[in-house]
Amino acid sequence: MFEDLDVNLIIQIIIICCITFLLLKIINKVFKNPEKIYLKFIRSFLQVFICIIAIICILNNFDGFKTFSSTILTSSSLLVVVLGFAFQSSLTDFIAGIFISFFKPFDINDRITLKDQNISGIIEDITIRHTVIKTFTNSRLIIPNSIMNKAIIENNHITDTTSGNFMDVMISYDANIDKAKEIMRKCIETHPETINIDNDKQENYTYVFTRELSDSGIWLRANVWTKNVDINFRVCSEIRDSILKEFKENKIEIPYNKMDVYIKK
Repeated sequence: MFEDLDVNLIIQIIIICCITFLLLKIINKVFKNPEKIYLKFIRSFLQVFICIIAIICILNNFDGFKTFSSTILTSSSLLVVVLGFAFQSSLTDFIAGIFISFFKPFDINDRITLKDQNISGIIEDITIRHTVIKTFTNSRLIIPNSIMNKAIIENNHITDTTSGNFMDVMISYDANIDKAKEIMRKCIETHPETINIDNDKQENYTYVFTRELSDSGIWLRANVWTKNVDINFRVCSEIRDSILKEFKENKIEIPYNKMDVYIKK
Protein backbone atom coordinates (compact mmCIF):
# COMPACT_ATOMS: atom_id res chain seq x y z
CA MET A 1 0.00 0.00 0.00
CA PHE A 2 2.76 2.43 0.92
CA GLU A 3 5.11 1.34 -1.89
CA ASP A 4 3.47 3.75 -4.36
CA LEU A 5 4.04 6.76 -2.13
CA ASP A 6 6.69 9.22 -3.25
CA VAL A 7 8.58 9.97 -0.06
CA ASN A 8 10.50 12.86 -1.61
CA LEU A 9 7.24 14.48 -2.72
CA ILE A 10 5.76 14.19 0.76
CA ILE A 11 8.90 15.68 2.32
CA GLN A 12 8.82 18.58 -0.15
CA ILE A 13 5.18 19.30 0.65
CA ILE A 14 5.87 19.21 4.40
CA ILE A 15 8.85 21.55 3.98
CA ILE A 16 6.75 24.00 1.90
CA CYS A 17 3.96 23.94 4.49
CA CYS A 18 6.43 24.53 7.34
CA ILE A 19 8.09 27.44 5.53
CA THR A 20 4.69 28.94 4.73
CA PHE A 21 3.56 28.61 8.35
CA LEU A 22 6.81 30.19 9.56
CA LEU A 23 6.53 33.13 7.15
CA LEU A 24 2.90 33.75 8.19
CA LYS A 25 3.94 33.76 11.84
CA ILE A 26 6.72 36.26 11.08
CA ILE A 27 4.30 38.53 9.21
CA ASN A 28 1.79 38.42 12.07
CA LYS A 29 4.55 39.25 14.53
CA VAL A 30 5.95 42.12 12.46
CA PHE A 31 2.49 43.57 11.81
CA LYS A 32 1.05 42.80 15.24
CA ASN A 33 -1.95 45.07 15.98
CA PRO A 34 -1.18 47.64 13.26
CA GLU A 35 -2.82 51.00 13.94
CA LYS A 36 -2.51 52.34 10.38
CA ILE A 37 -4.75 51.21 7.58
CA TYR A 38 -1.93 50.80 5.05
CA LEU A 39 -0.13 48.42 7.44
CA LYS A 40 -3.30 46.32 7.71
CA PHE A 41 -3.53 46.18 3.93
CA ILE A 42 0.15 45.23 3.51
CA ARG A 43 -0.20 42.44 6.08
CA SER A 44 -3.26 41.04 4.31
CA PHE A 45 -1.54 41.25 0.91
CA LEU A 46 1.60 39.44 2.12
CA GLN A 47 -0.44 36.68 3.76
CA VAL A 48 -2.43 36.01 0.59
CA PHE A 49 0.66 36.27 -1.62
CA ILE A 50 2.62 33.74 0.45
CA CYS A 51 -0.32 31.30 0.50
CA ILE A 52 -0.71 31.51 -3.29
CA ILE A 53 3.02 30.91 -3.85
CA ALA A 54 2.92 27.94 -1.46
CA ILE A 55 -0.06 26.38 -3.28
CA ILE A 56 1.65 26.84 -6.67
CA CYS A 57 4.87 25.27 -5.34
CA ILE A 58 2.95 22.25 -4.05
CA LEU A 59 0.89 21.78 -7.23
CA ASN A 60 4.00 22.18 -9.37
CA ASN A 61 5.22 18.83 -8.06
CA PHE A 62 2.38 17.05 -9.90
CA ASP A 63 2.69 16.28 -13.62
CA GLY A 64 -0.96 17.08 -14.30
CA PHE A 65 -0.60 20.64 -13.02
CA LYS A 66 2.65 21.12 -15.00
CA THR A 67 0.90 20.07 -18.21
CA PHE A 68 -2.09 22.33 -17.50
CA SER A 69 0.06 25.36 -16.60
CA SER A 70 2.31 24.96 -19.66
CA THR A 71 -0.78 24.77 -21.91
CA ILE A 72 -2.21 27.95 -20.42
CA LEU A 73 1.09 29.83 -20.56
CA THR A 74 1.58 29.05 -24.27
CA SER A 75 -1.41 31.27 -25.03
CA SER A 76 -1.01 34.64 -23.29
CA SER A 77 -4.31 35.93 -24.66
CA LEU A 78 -6.19 32.95 -23.22
CA LEU A 79 -4.46 33.48 -19.88
CA VAL A 80 -5.50 37.15 -19.79
CA VAL A 81 -9.12 36.25 -20.61
CA VAL A 82 -9.28 33.51 -17.98
CA LEU A 83 -7.70 35.62 -15.26
CA GLY A 84 -9.73 38.70 -16.18
CA PHE A 85 -13.01 36.79 -16.07
CA ALA A 86 -12.22 34.87 -12.89
CA PHE A 87 -10.79 37.72 -10.85
CA GLN A 88 -12.57 40.77 -12.24
CA SER A 89 -14.40 41.59 -9.00
CA SER A 90 -11.48 40.67 -6.75
CA LEU A 91 -9.03 42.72 -8.83
CA THR A 92 -11.30 45.76 -8.58
CA ASP A 93 -11.43 45.41 -4.80
CA PHE A 94 -7.66 44.91 -4.63
CA ILE A 95 -6.93 48.08 -6.64
CA ALA A 96 -9.49 49.99 -4.56
CA GLY A 97 -7.73 48.76 -1.42
CA ILE A 98 -4.43 50.16 -2.75
CA PHE A 99 -6.06 53.55 -3.35
CA ILE A 100 -7.61 53.57 0.14
CA SER A 101 -4.27 52.66 1.74
CA PHE A 102 -2.42 55.35 -0.23
CA PHE A 103 -4.87 58.28 0.01
CA LYS A 104 -6.23 57.30 3.47
CA PRO A 105 -9.79 58.73 3.49
CA PHE A 106 -10.12 56.90 6.82
CA ASP A 107 -7.86 55.04 9.22
CA ILE A 108 -8.17 52.30 11.82
CA ASN A 109 -10.48 53.28 14.73
CA ASP A 110 -11.96 56.20 12.77
CA ARG A 111 -15.69 56.74 13.23
CA ILE A 112 -17.27 57.12 9.79
CA THR A 113 -20.67 57.35 8.13
CA LEU A 114 -21.43 56.15 4.62
CA LYS A 115 -23.89 58.85 3.58
CA ASP A 116 -25.56 56.99 0.70
CA GLN A 117 -26.03 53.74 2.64
CA ASN A 118 -26.78 55.45 5.99
CA ILE A 119 -24.20 53.19 7.68
CA SER A 120 -22.22 54.36 10.70
CA GLY A 121 -19.47 52.60 12.59
CA ILE A 122 -15.79 52.35 13.43
CA ILE A 123 -13.14 51.11 10.98
CA GLU A 124 -11.76 47.89 12.42
CA ASP A 125 -9.81 46.18 9.61
CA ILE A 126 -9.02 46.15 5.90
CA THR A 127 -7.96 43.25 3.68
CA ILE A 128 -7.14 43.06 -0.02
CA ARG A 129 -10.83 42.25 -0.59
CA HIS A 130 -12.96 44.16 1.91
CA THR A 131 -13.16 46.65 4.77
CA VAL A 132 -14.56 45.68 8.19
CA ILE A 133 -16.73 48.21 10.04
CA LYS A 134 -17.80 47.66 13.64
CA THR A 135 -21.26 49.10 14.24
CA PHE A 136 -22.46 50.62 17.49
CA THR A 137 -24.41 47.41 18.22
CA ASN A 138 -21.06 45.53 18.11
CA SER A 139 -21.85 43.73 14.86
CA ARG A 140 -19.51 43.70 11.85
CA LEU A 141 -20.20 44.97 8.34
CA ILE A 142 -18.04 43.42 5.59
CA ILE A 143 -17.98 45.93 2.72
CA PRO A 144 -16.01 45.43 -0.54
CA ASN A 145 -13.18 47.91 -1.01
CA SER A 146 -14.58 49.00 -4.37
CA ILE A 147 -17.74 50.27 -2.61
CA MET A 148 -15.72 52.01 0.11
CA ASN A 149 -13.53 53.65 -2.52
CA LYS A 150 -16.55 55.17 -4.33
CA ALA A 151 -18.70 55.99 -1.30
CA ILE A 152 -19.31 59.46 0.14
CA ILE A 153 -17.75 59.17 3.60
CA GLU A 154 -18.24 61.43 6.60
CA ASN A 155 -15.16 61.01 8.78
CA ASN A 156 -15.43 62.38 12.33
CA HIS A 157 -11.72 61.88 13.07
CA ILE A 158 -9.88 63.15 10.02
CA THR A 159 -7.73 66.32 10.46
CA ASP A 160 -9.57 67.58 13.58
CA THR A 161 -11.05 65.17 16.14
CA THR A 162 -13.02 67.78 18.11
CA SER A 163 -16.77 67.27 17.85
CA GLY A 164 -19.70 69.63 18.31
CA ASN A 165 -23.35 68.83 18.88
CA PHE A 166 -26.47 70.95 19.28
CA MET A 167 -28.14 71.15 22.68
CA ASP A 168 -31.84 72.03 22.13
CA VAL A 169 -34.10 72.76 25.10
CA MET A 170 -37.65 74.15 25.10
CA ILE A 171 -38.98 76.45 27.85
CA SER A 172 -42.46 77.92 28.34
CA TYR A 173 -43.32 81.51 27.42
CA ASP A 174 -43.83 82.31 31.12
CA ALA A 175 -40.28 81.20 32.04
CA ASN A 176 -37.40 83.59 32.70
CA ILE A 177 -35.51 83.28 29.42
CA ASP A 178 -32.36 85.00 30.68
CA LYS A 179 -32.18 82.68 33.68
CA ALA A 180 -32.75 79.63 31.47
CA LYS A 181 -29.93 80.68 29.13
CA GLU A 182 -27.59 81.24 32.07
CA ILE A 183 -28.37 77.76 33.48
CA MET A 184 -27.70 76.13 30.11
CA ARG A 185 -24.41 78.02 29.72
CA LYS A 186 -23.31 77.12 33.24
CA CYS A 187 -24.18 73.41 32.88
CA ILE A 188 -22.24 73.19 29.62
CA GLU A 189 -19.14 75.07 30.72
CA THR A 190 -18.83 73.38 34.11
CA HIS A 191 -18.90 69.87 32.68
CA PRO A 192 -15.30 68.54 32.95
CA GLU A 193 -15.26 67.05 29.42
CA THR A 194 -16.53 70.01 27.40
CA ILE A 195 -13.92 72.16 25.68
CA ASN A 196 -13.64 75.80 24.67
CA ILE A 197 -13.01 76.25 20.95
CA ASP A 198 -13.03 80.04 21.32
CA ASN A 199 -9.51 80.69 22.57
CA ASP A 200 -10.20 84.41 22.89
CA LYS A 201 -12.57 83.87 25.83
CA GLN A 202 -11.75 81.93 28.99
CA GLU A 203 -15.27 82.11 30.47
CA ASN A 204 -18.80 82.70 29.24
CA TYR A 205 -17.68 81.28 25.90
CA THR A 206 -20.90 79.32 25.33
CA TYR A 207 -23.59 81.34 23.55
CA VAL A 208 -27.20 80.22 23.94
CA PHE A 209 -29.41 81.14 21.00
CA THR A 210 -33.16 81.62 20.82
CA ARG A 211 -33.71 79.16 18.01
CA GLU A 212 -37.46 79.28 17.50
CA LEU A 213 -40.73 80.64 18.91
CA SER A 214 -43.02 77.64 18.48
CA ASP A 215 -46.65 76.98 19.40
CA SER A 216 -45.67 75.12 22.58
CA GLY A 217 -42.77 77.25 23.83
CA ILE A 218 -39.38 78.83 23.18
CA TRP A 219 -36.59 76.69 21.74
CA LEU A 220 -33.10 77.46 23.06
CA ARG A 221 -29.97 76.12 21.39
CA ALA A 222 -26.29 75.91 22.35
CA ASN A 223 -23.26 74.04 21.01
CA VAL A 224 -21.54 71.35 23.10
CA TRP A 225 -17.92 70.70 22.09
CA THR A 226 -15.83 67.72 23.20
CA LYS A 227 -12.35 66.46 22.30
CA ASN A 228 -13.79 63.70 20.08
CA VAL A 229 -17.08 62.34 18.83
CA ASP A 230 -16.87 59.15 20.89
CA ILE A 231 -17.70 60.92 24.17
CA ASN A 232 -19.98 63.64 22.80
CA PHE A 233 -23.23 61.70 23.10
CA ARG A 234 -22.58 60.77 26.73
CA VAL A 235 -21.51 64.30 27.67
CA CYS A 236 -24.66 65.76 26.10
CA SER A 237 -26.77 63.27 28.06
CA GLU A 238 -25.12 64.26 31.35
CA ILE A 239 -25.57 67.97 30.57
CA ARG A 240 -29.28 67.45 29.86
CA ASP A 241 -29.63 65.79 33.28
CA SER A 242 -27.97 68.79 34.93
CA ILE A 243 -30.15 71.27 33.03
CA LEU A 244 -33.31 69.40 34.02
CA LYS A 245 -32.35 69.49 37.72
CA GLU A 246 -31.45 73.19 37.58
CA PHE A 247 -34.68 74.05 35.77
CA LYS A 248 -36.72 72.28 38.46
CA GLU A 249 -34.88 74.10 41.26
CA ASN A 250 -35.38 77.47 39.57
CA LYS A 251 -39.00 76.74 38.58
CA ILE A 252 -38.35 77.02 34.85
CA GLU A 253 -41.02 75.03 33.07
CA ILE A 254 -40.30 72.68 30.19
CA PRO A 255 -43.66 72.66 28.37
CA TYR A 256 -45.48 69.60 27.15
CA ASN A 257 -48.71 69.12 25.25
CA LYS A 258 -51.80 69.96 27.27
CA MET A 259 -55.49 69.95 26.49
CA ASP A 260 -58.17 72.05 28.15
CA VAL A 261 -61.67 70.55 27.94
CA TYR A 262 -64.69 72.84 28.34
CA ILE A 263 -68.09 71.27 29.03
CA LYS A 264 -70.97 73.38 27.81
CA LYS A 265 -74.25 72.94 29.67
